[in-house]
Amino acid sequence: MNSLELNEDNTIAFFVLVGMGAGYHVRVLHQALPSIPIHVWDFNNNYAEWIHSTGLLSWMEKYTGEVTYRVTESMREVRKGFLPLIQNPHSCLLIHPPSLEIMPGKLHELKQALEDYLLFRRTVRAQGHLLDKNYQFNLALGDPGITQWINGFNNHPAILVSAGPSLTKQFSLLQDVRKKSPFIIGSMGTALTPLLKAGIKPDFFMLSDPQDAIIEQINKFDFSDIPLFYLCTANAKAIAYYKGPRYIVWQKGFREAEIQAEKRGEPLIKTGGSVATCLLDLMVQMGCGPIALVGQDLAFTSGQSHAEGTHGVRNVNPETALLQVEDFFKTSTVSTSRNLYYYLRWFERYVRERQEPERFWNCTEGGAYINGWVHAKLNMFYANFG
Repeated sequence: MNSLELNEDNTIAFFVLVGMGAGYHVRVLHQALPSIPIHVWDFNNNYAEWIHSTGLLSWMEKYTGEVTYRVTESMREVRKGFLPLIQNPHSCLLIHPPSLEIMPGKLHELKQALEDYLLFRRTVRAQGHLLDKNYQFNLALGDPGITQWINGFNNHPAILVSAGPSLTKQFSLLQDVRKKSPFIIGSMGTALTPLLKAGIKPDFFMLSDPQDAIIEQINKFDFSDIPLFYLCTANAKAIAYYKGPRYIVWQKGFREAEIQAEKRGEPLIKTGGSVATCLLDLMVQMGCGPIALVGQDLAFTSGQSHAEGTHGVRNVNPETALLQVEDFFKTSTVSTSRNLYYYLRWFERYVRERQEPERFWNCTEGGAYINGWVHAKLNMFYANFG
């Protein structure tokens, strides 16, 4: 059971378990929670044929209907049978990591999605205590939520500024945008210092990281008139430090936040593990559109982690990066990391699910290509909507 990734939930109706292995972990799970059905899926036909031949699964014959085992290498069957199960809000997805290693190459995207989920769950659990602590302190601040901002910028063109290496090339045009156009500019906390140094004042900014280090994103300048939106689990010290207008944001996937949002009649925002993903969904709920990404490299452009002048900027050796992805211009590849690749896939899924790609523009002019987004230079976005 130690190798399993469990998303604990008191309302679990059934388990979806990826990977039969030798069946021991399945049997232990059933013995521990016999009243909860288990749907086991494998994605390697040869392995399933072998495990059946060993007789190791004979114990399951007594539990027909309680433990089911399905095997497929067909994405059609995955979409028809597997995906609806894991999308059920009362399901609990468990993954046996060694079973991912034997998935065939034709199921690469499914394997990658499952590995992304493992990474996300590990991050959440590692920070679990810190999230709870921040939540309690932030709740005590009594800040208002975001209801008053919902649809406040209906069909208003907007720019979401992130702190990727390509941000620096956009300062001149962003200065012009700020002076001459009605664009809404939302910034993630990491990009705040370089923006303000360049004389570009965003309409609002967002913090989501639970770690103490993010206080350095807001203590470089004396400002207190830019609205701050923050996840209820963001670092409590940084939130209390900021004396300007603050608005608490309740996120999907954090149970206490979901309870508070329901109690207060507040909306929930989707989170994808980064402040930029949180900010995108917030700006969408504000009614912004079209929305352009700037500085959202999702890769180590020119061997850098962030834009010059940002907190945490460092040089990265591209040869040590785990992954290569198609670049912004679709002419080459660029190095990225597992977590940045996860965010890239989140941005792609987000637009695919909303089915309005014309609303989402990637104007980073560097970094990774984001499938499903309109790709254009920022001056074209400015010319079209300014």
